[in-house]
Amino acid sequence: MKKIVLFGAFDRYNYGDNLMPIVFQRYVSKYFPKVLDSYEFEFAAISASNLENFHCEKSVKINDIVDSLPAGSSIIVIGGEVLCASNADLMLHMQKSQIGHKVAVFCRKNLTKIFNLYAQFAYSTKWDYPFIIDKSCLPDGVKVLYNTIGGQVNPNNKHMYQKVMKRIISADYFSVRDSRTLTQTAGKRDVALSPDSVFLLPAVVDDEFLKKQVKSSIYELASQSPKYVFQAAPAKIDCTVDALIEQVQTLSDETQSKVILLPIGYASGHDDLHLMQDIHEVLPDKTILLSDLNVWEILFVIKQARAFMGTSLHGVITAMAYGLPHFGLNINIGKLNAFVAEWSIAPYNQSYSVAELSKLPKLIKEDDLPDLTRNASAIIQKVKANNEAMINVITSDSPSKNKDAS
Repeated sequence: MKKIVLFGAFDRYNYGDNLMPIVFQRYVSKYFPKVLDSYEFEFAAISASNLENFHCEKSVKINDIVDSLPAGSSIIVIGGEVLCASNADLMLHMQKSQIGHKVAVFCRKNLTKIFNLYAQFAYSTKWDYPFIIDKSCLPDGVKVLYNTIGGQVNPNNKHMYQKVMKRIISADYFSVRDSRTLTQTAGKRDVALSPDSVFLLPAVVDDEFLKKQVKSSIYELASQSPKYVFQAAPAKIDCTVDALIEQVQTLSDETQSKVILLPIGYASGHDDLHLMQDIHEVLPDKTILLSDLNVWEILFVIKQARAFMGTSLHGVITAMAYGLPHFGLNINIGKLNAFVAEWSIAPYNQSYSVAELSKLPKLIKEDDLPDLTRNASAIIQKVKANNEAMINVITSDSPSKNKDAS
């Protein structure tokens, strides 16, 4: 049977990365079930992983399956900030502790050649820039599609630029999630601009399903009066930790409610939990710390929120998908700022400083909610159209020639 290989950075636990392939699979199963008569899904990453305890799918190592893919199969780079991410870049996020991550960062900076060689040996694909697939490494007749990816190409590195652009041009379908990425490929090939595929959550996940996936304690907590949900990665806050703690305290005092602290990024280099623990340790009476949640529990907590505030793009996207107030934090996070500017509505279509956290509830107006709901519905239709276009490419009889695509 032909395969649809969903390829991404889901060999580590990071909410958005893990959710994207699951949402796409559920979309196909619901809206195009006949496709599964001829195709089967396979989840693949740079390394094999099993994150079923977080209700994620197992992934196989991409190198172990590419040579045996039947003609007519497709590989979908399922999304994320993957454009021109190198093996070494990606390996930084595979460390098992904060100390391991700091050691890896030190080696990357000070022992660059050695670290890069080690990354190519220990964490690599058959081609460099793992998520920009070299079709010459695939069997003939295997298609390559890109689903709402983000990132940038450095035109000053001519060798890298020419190599990457040649691969992008050879792809059978290419879609990006914001104009920042669109400008990188404009004029080089047909490019679809579409919101992130996680927007389809309301279309493929219902309350009955969520109730089965969410622990009763989390379900009951999140189902109480809506609370403000806050998340941030320590490397992505644009103020001191002390200033942040003061902001969280003021937010709790002024809203007369505890603030939910929700770690979303667990991969090394994100480390949300450590920052959330630091805040909760100082403010135990003003915060509720949640941790070790599976992907559906994280989703449910955001879905039930009064508003989501954070540095996580997919935290913001989840709130957007359910028509909720959402505030991206830190104007220096390019992918987050570009996305809300592209797809959200005022005053949510810009990022704010973390130091403004306590002031953000005052920007929310009750009149916003119908507009947020309408915007979410319109975006969901755009994502469905992008997915349908990909399904048409996958099931088309048009051959994909790969051996001359290097």
